[in-house]
Amino acid sequence: MRIAFFACNRNPQLFRSDPSYIYRCENLGLELIELGHQVCFCHINDPINYQGFDVVVFHRPKNLWRIWLLVKYFRLRGAKIWADFDDLIFDISFSEFSPGFVNGLNPLRKTKKIYSSHQSALKFFDRFTVSTEPLKEHLNLLFPNKKVTIISNAVHYTWQEKLVDFELRKIDFSQPILSYLPGTRSHDKDFKLTALGLANFLKKHKQVKLEITGPLSFQLGQELAEQVVHYEKVAFSHFHERFQNTWVNLAPLEQTPFNRCKSALKVLEASYWGKPTLCSPIPDALRYQEAGAVLLETPEDICTKLSLLLDPSYYAATTQNLRKKALEVSSIQQAAQVFLDLALLK
Repeated sequence: MRIAFFACNRNPQLFRSDPSYIYRCENLGLELIELGHQVCFCHINDPINYQGFDVVVFHRPKNLWRIWLLVKYFRLRGAKIWADFDDLIFDISFSEFSPGFVNGLNPLRKTKKIYSSHQSALKFFDRFTVSTEPLKEHLNLLFPNKKVTIISNAVHYTWQEKLVDFELRKIDFSQPILSYLPGTRSHDKDFKLTALGLANFLKKHKQVKLEITGPLSFQLGQELAEQVVHYEKVAFSHFHERFQNTWVNLAPLEQTPFNRCKSALKVLEASYWGKPTLCSPIPDALRYQEAGAVLLETPEDICTKLSLLLDPSYYAATTQNLRKKALEVSSIQQAAQVFLDLALLK
C-alpha cells in the first residue's frame, strides 16, 4: 500500500519537527514502513508529482486553495482522502477555549480566523481520523454522515529502540525529581492550577526537586529557587531523556472543552519509562487509570497524592509493570492495525 501524510503547517522546512506531526504522522508512518508499506512524509507546498497513492492523510488541514487542489488531484487518481485532527481546533464556536487565546498568546480575532479555516476545510474530506473519543463525538455532531475513526496516540516508534541505552532506573528517594514538560508556550494557566499546592508540597519536602523542561511562565516563590530547575525546550530526539531521572510526572489541565478533547500523551510517555503521572481526569486519561495515570480530582489533591508516592512501597506497587500496561492501552502496532483496517474498507 502507498500512503502519504501531508503536513499543513506554515513552514515547509520545519514540519518534521512539529510534535503533533511527529506523533500523528511520522510515528504511524514509520511503523507502516516496518510492515512493508510505502510511505511519503510530505508538505502541502511540495511539488505535485506523486501518483498512485492509496491513502492520503492531511494533518490539521485548513481552507487553502493548495489543499483543495491536492484533494482534487489525488481523489481523481483514486486515492482515499482523510483529514486527521488531534485537538479541538475545527469549530469556531469553541475558539475562546484555545490555549493560545486563554494564555494571551493570540488575540481572539486571529484565533477565530484559524478555527474557521480548519472548519471550512472539513467539507473536502471523505473521512476523519482523530486521537480521542471526545474529538470523534464532536466531529460526529458537525458531520453526522461522515465516518470518524479514533487512532490513539502511541509511544514513538523509535523509543522502543532506545531500551538498550535506557533501562528503567531505580528512584533515589533521598532526592526525588518531579518533572513537568510543557511542549508549547500555552500551558501557563494549566500549571497555575496546581502551583499553590505544589509549592506547599515542595516547602514541606526540601529533598524534592522540580524540573521544568520547555516554555513556561510561573512563580512558586523565591524560597523554592534551589528546588526548581527550568530547562529550555529540547528536540524530540532527546525528549525521552527528560524522563530517565523522573520520580513523578505532572500533567495538570484546566477544565475546558479544548482540554477535554486532548490526548493523555504525557501520561503514556512517562508510563513507558515506568513513571506515574499526576494528571487531570480528562476522558483519554481515564484509559490509563491502571497504567500510570494518578488522577487529580481537585487541585488540592496534589499534596496528598505526592505524599503517598514518597512511600517506596506504595510507589513500587503503583509503578509495577507500568510499561507493559501502558502499551496494552495504546501501542503503535495497535494504531497501525487500525489504520490498515480502515484503509481496506470500501
